[in-house]
Amino acid sequence: MKFQFHRQQWIVIQIYIIISLIGNIILIDGADSCFHDKVQRQTRIHSSFVNRGSKRWQRDEVRQRPIRIMPYFVDNRIGLSAEWKTFLRNKLFPDVFQYFASTLSIKPVQGKFAIDACFTKWSSSRSVAGHCRILKSIHCGPKYNYDNVFEQHFRPVTYCNRDSAASCKSYGGGGVAETDFLLYIYATSEGQCHGRNTLALSSTCVTDGETGRPIIGYIDICLNAFHQTKEYETYRSAVVHELFHTLGFAAVHFQNFRRPNGTVYNATRSIVANGKQITALASPKVLQIAKEYYGCDNLEGMPLEDNSNSDSIESHWEMKALYGELMTSAMTIGLGKMTTVSMITLAAMEDSGWYKVNYNSSFSNYKRAWGKGLGCNFLFGSCTNKKDFPYACQPYTKGCNFDHLAAATCRTNQWLNNCYIFMPIVGRVCFDTNNNQSERQYDRECNHHYGTDGKCVIGNLTSETCTAAIGGNCIKTICGLNTTSNQIQLKLEIAGQEVLCNYDGENVQFYGNGNDFICPPVHLACQHLISINQVSTTSILCSVMCSNCSSSTICNQCRGNYYLYNNQCYRKCPDGVTFQFNKCVDYQDTVAKVIYEVVFLAVQRNSTSDQNKMLIKEFKSQLHLSNDIYSDITIITNVKLSSTAMMTELIGRNKDLSQFGNNLDSLVTNRMIKLQINSKEVYAYSAQRLTNPITIIVMPSTISTTTTYTNISTTGDESNATDSFEQEYTTSATQITNNFHAASFWNKPIFGIALWQWILMISGGTAAVVVISAMISFLYLRYQEKGKKPAAPPNQSQTNNNNC
Repeated sequence: MKFQFHRQQWIVIQIYIIISLIGNIILIDGADSCFHDKVQRQTRIHSSFVNRGSKRWQRDEVRQRPIRIMPYFVDNRIGLSAEWKTFLRNKLFPDVFQYFASTLSIKPVQGKFAIDACFTKWSSSRSVAGHCRILKSIHCGPKYNYDNVFEQHFRPVTYCNRDSAASCKSYGGGGVAETDFLLYIYATSEGQCHGRNTLALSSTCVTDGETGRPIIGYIDICLNAFHQTKEYETYRSAVVHELFHTLGFAAVHFQNFRRPNGTVYNATRSIVANGKQITALASPKVLQIAKEYYGCDNLEGMPLEDNSNSDSIESHWEMKALYGELMTSAMTIGLGKMTTVSMITLAAMEDSGWYKVNYNSSFSNYKRAWGKGLGCNFLFGSCTNKKDFPYACQPYTKGCNFDHLAAATCRTNQWLNNCYIFMPIVGRVCFDTNNNQSERQYDRECNHHYGTDGKCVIGNLTSETCTAAIGGNCIKTICGLNTTSNQIQLKLEIAGQEVLCNYDGENVQFYGNGNDFICPPVHLACQHLISINQVSTTSILCSVMCSNCSSSTICNQCRGNYYLYNNQCYRKCPDGVTFQFNKCVDYQDTVAKVIYEVVFLAVQRNSTSDQNKMLIKEFKSQLHLSNDIYSDITIITNVKLSSTAMMTELIGRNKDLSQFGNNLDSLVTNRMIKLQINSKEVYAYSAQRLTNPITIIVMPSTISTTTTYTNISTTGDESNATDSFEQEYTTSATQITNNFHAASFWNKPIFGIALWQWILMISGGTAAVVVISAMISFLYLRYQEKGKKPAAPPNQSQTNNNNC
């Protein structure tokens, strides 16, 4: 079917009021800048069909797929350096298009994307009848009657400017492939981009003649304001904001939404709030999601911007209802990371009838919960009533924003209807890791912490070099699951010192770091963990003294200056418990040393080192030592008594040593230990423990390693051999026994240090004092005697004037 447009027919084609969405940078409170939108109302939106005939649209049988936005960079109208052009082409716009492709799906345009070029055709002429008489001139750019849709994006036609075949020529480039929306991109300082008050502007230029869907638009990057921020998220948010407008989020489009059957409806309605009539968006999906989000079952519509002094009226959400949402009237420059796209905005796009929406799409990692569950009075009640509007604050005070993710100042703006709220401060966003590279002396000296675990806490953060007024401070927080109560709990940390928040609003103190801090609400500070799907993966909340735990009551590793005992941390070991290897252990688990002697009544004749090593190996294999016992075995032979003694020194836990002793007695009694001596089997004659277990301070090796030493002592065949052996045996046993009794007393820990170590330090210090005092006294006496007469020889009479 062919469509012809006469002048009269064109007049009755639906004409839309264009939206130019302009980001103006204004100063608020003399500190942060924000851009906001104005609406220009003098240019019309054209209507055109995309691809005639059966290939223009495939209808129900065509599956929807991600929207394809095709950029057209108007190079001669982009006044940026080559580096910034590359940034736009290769980074910013591809990123933005990827977001929309993951969020919006449509029934795609089939074939090449091209629009009608002809405004009217020749009808009465015989020579040029049916050819185009007047071409369309469609404005699409910042400069009116200059920036128009390019010829290459029109469908080819034969254009005759006179009633003569000689005047005819071909016009139109045939369009572009793989495109559902065409976006012209400019960067100028013309028109409303003049000066430094505008960041960007955009508009819809052409809508589809059948469905009403926007199909061509433009965006103009304003040169004079473009370099005022280095935050990538601000650029990205601004461009996404403008594209949402060009794709349908605007007052002019709200009035032309399509129902599933294709009929047009006005999605807005007038409602009364606080005795005032306002405009609200009342489309089905918007109402459904907003009612659930706010907990307001009687909601009649989602309020739109109603500031009569604003040029953004009715094309944005009311800021009081959705502060920080991308499609409100303003966003602070430098706080792009704190901007998000709500499900309510996505619902509006779905209700347009042009898009299928992916509600799981993520615009940013920041998840905002402004107003969630606060009811109808939050939306339409007074913002001076803290019960209805809990975000109200005292003007110009310092604190934290509503979800404790940034330090903030209590302020208002022209879109908040005189509601004062804590607005985040640029550069003080706690989860922004870029702030860690801050060169601000204030951040370095005041122990501010920025990162994914950073939260804003109200208090007076001070240090040796910093004194800050009370307000919001970014500090490290630890959220975890208390396995005893099965509740999420919060810990705060400054300079390695931790405190536990037992309840919201509790005053806690960090010693040496200022006054009390106020614990933030756990449901806000830990909201990233509080969900059904994430509780099972939530980290366990350890006690303040514990650095690693299996549950809230079972610690695996203590922090410095604390000692682990029975899965708990202590400043010092409990009574009756031994301090060993920087931890507290029961007697049974204490590592000790003990010596056993096993005697065989035979001596290897002409023994060699290798033979003795074999004897030790044979002996050890029959002891059945566990891997938890460290062993050192020495052979002592006595030729006179024809005996061989295996002196076995063992190091291990008391419980393992005790078990070994019982096993050894059983093995010897039941004749289960034997050696091949002089080619004969010789059974062990006796076994006895020479020492009681002696607690050791330093381990010679890892407990789990079993080591064999082959130190060999042999007593000769001299007449005194027996006496030598018995003396060695007696002296060794007596000395070891005495050492044990001494160790059990002198190794007793006092404040984690053995008694003998205290005495050594004290006696060493005392000896030093005595020596130094003696030297001083000697030098002093020498000085006093200098110049006196020499002493008289012995037996020579002396005169002494002192009384005895």
